[in-house]
Amino acid sequence: SRSSLFHFKQYPGKPTAANFEGLVVHTDFEAVGQFACSNDLINKIYSNARWGTRMQNRSVPMEPDRDERMPWSGHPAKTSESEGYAFNVARFYDHFLHNYRVHQGADGSLQEILPPYWTFNYKDIVWPSVVTIIPDWYHDFYGDERILADNYECMKRFTLFHQKTYQKPDYTIDYCNYGDWVDSSWLKDSDDKRTTSRPLISTAYYYHNCRIVARAARLLGKTEDAKTFDALADKVKEGFNKRFFNPKTDKYESETQASYVFPLAFGLVPEDHKAAVVAHLVDEIMIRHKGHASVGLVGMQWFMKVLTDAGRPDVAYAVAAQTTKPSWGYMVSKGATTVWERWDTDVQDGGMNGESQKILSGNLEAWLYQTLGGINYDPEHPGFQHVILHPRPVGDLTFVHCSHRSMYGDIVSDWKVEGGAFHYDVTIPPNTTATVFVPAKEAKAVNVAEGVKFLRMEGTAAVYEIGSGKYTFASSSWAREGK
Repeated sequence: SRSSLFHFKQYPGKPTAANFEGLVVHTDFEAVGQFACSNDLINKIYSNARWGTRMQNRSVPMEPDRDERMPWSGHPAKTSESEGYAFNVARFYDHFLHNYRVHQGADGSLQEILPPYWTFNYKDIVWPSVVTIIPDWYHDFYGDERILADNYECMKRFTLFHQKTYQKPDYTIDYCNYGDWVDSSWLKDSDDKRTTSRPLISTAYYYHNCRIVARAARLLGKTEDAKTFDALADKVKEGFNKRFFNPKTDKYESETQASYVFPLAFGLVPEDHKAAVVAHLVDEIMIRHKGHASVGLVGMQWFMKVLTDAGRPDVAYAVAAQTTKPSWGYMVSKGATTVWERWDTDVQDGGMNGESQKILSGNLEAWLYQTLGGINYDPEHPGFQHVILHPRPVGDLTFVHCSHRSMYGDIVSDWKVEGGAFHYDVTIPPNTTATVFVPAKEAKAVNVAEGVKFLRMEGTAAVYEIGSGKYTFASSSWAREGK
């Protein structure tokens, strides 16, 4: 009988937290990355984002603590890269993309939830662009061209669907269903209710998708497709800037942080206006928002790296080290152990207010590895066959310990400031090479070992070429990045 199978006893006393043990359940992927630095807050923020990855990835990327628990496509486009530095997610995202391919609509459209437990389909361009962005990154990160071959037709049909369905005569697209979801305008006490132009977002993504499909076509030997999508991208870029950019003021429509981030991230800004556009973005962050980000789900996917690439990693670090709302540090101050769904989850009501999401962590973890740690893959030599080591000493940091296990072996990038000098220890695995950027005001300030080839001075760094092995650099004259 059932009573003979179960024997229940009353707990002797009052249970406390020490009487319970939590069990973490997530997709079984191997840990391949480590990051730590001298700023304890940054370490905690990294831990929170990493915990979010473990909680969310359960066969598909889904929300672990909300009533929906659905595999929304909004965040994985760039959180996939962040996750890739910390865990081996190659098979996970191969499987995720397979779900997208097999559920693509006959017209080429894609849903924002796949597998489609909920069957509505807004036929949006931004969130389902995981089908272009993830394969493009995956190829560069893992060096596996099969991911492009397997997904190419899906990528192509998806991009052509938006050309046929939404493209206007000026090659822009108005339709963007979600906008920059949960940006700072959603804050209960926000004094800036500006939102980013949805046509600007959708057209920027349309251009980015055209470029990705053109690149994939070249890599796969589909030369006619490459020409077609290159030509289409050129027309979209022209239409984008005619409609959304004011060359007299160097401002993009809406004048929000995200309205500058997308054109900078995707290469839409005219070269002779780039410095002015970056300056407007920095002013929006440091002056208008007092060192805080105002971006939401899609803006945060590109925000941090855009600042590094624009020569302002110091601004990105200032945002990361914030402790007041809206920031990751604010979440930590309220006891968060993961990253929230909204910047101010603590004061929102119970609806759409998860305490563990990847929505607002975006590309943060990848930025910590790439900018603070300095470990970067080279798209020209995919899969970390050639490594670009470019640490950026910013803010108050005195050390960073960082490693990533690539398919060739462990890449290590450890630096510290001691006695006023910059000390840099690196490890490059067998059968690979690396370009190393050592912070220095001049080449003669750097002590190097044998087998290191000096290439050039570039900005605030001396640049060297090395093969596999362990190397130590010491720079006696250097400067922190920033203005």
